[in-house]
Amino acid sequence: MRLLLVLVLLAGCSTMERVEPGRTTIRDELTVTADARWNRIEGGRDGAEVWTADGTALDVLAFYVGVAEGETLGAAPSEFAPRFRPTMSPHDIVELYEALVTQEGSEFRLERLGPAGFGGRPGFVFEHTTVMREGPALSGIAYGTVAGGRLYLLSYTAPRRYFFEKNLDQVRSIAASALITSRENEASASP
Repeated sequence: MRLLLVLVLLAGCSTMERVEPGRTTIRDELTVTADARWNRIEGGRDGAEVWTADGTALDVLAFYVGVAEGETLGAAPSEFAPRFRPTMSPHDIVELYEALVTQEGSEFRLERLGPAGFGGRPGFVFEHTTVMREGPALSGIAYGTVAGGRLYLLSYTAPRRYFFEKNLDQVRSIAASALITSRENEASASP
């Protein structure tokens, strides 16, 4: 996956900071509760805040917070990269994510897509496999929602064997704890 490869290559240029256990705010718009296993990568890549438990070569938890209309998910490789629209269906958002992770020729397979709450809102969850040209196959799970016309997406990927399962329960717990906190989105949540 492009994000994973970029992070591995730039790991020497980035610093890590321990995520304190408890409630954490991400980009002033999303809060989550996590345990002490996570480290934040300073200077996250592809427009995401990035966490890792065992190192970016082994797992990546990425938060795409408040992606606005017309923006790409991550760094756009070209002017033809797909752009987010608030009217996108969950399947369309999966395709937006697929465009991000297949930029370097990886193969993406959607395993499951279904409804799930995220950020205190109705949303969706999808599970996938990414087979890289070189390296291990990655399993992934992502939770997302569109609120206030913006996309909120949490994505977790790790090598299929051992590492994906190792932190999966904690990732599910983080996703379940997520709350969108921006004022603009709080106003749009009112009935």
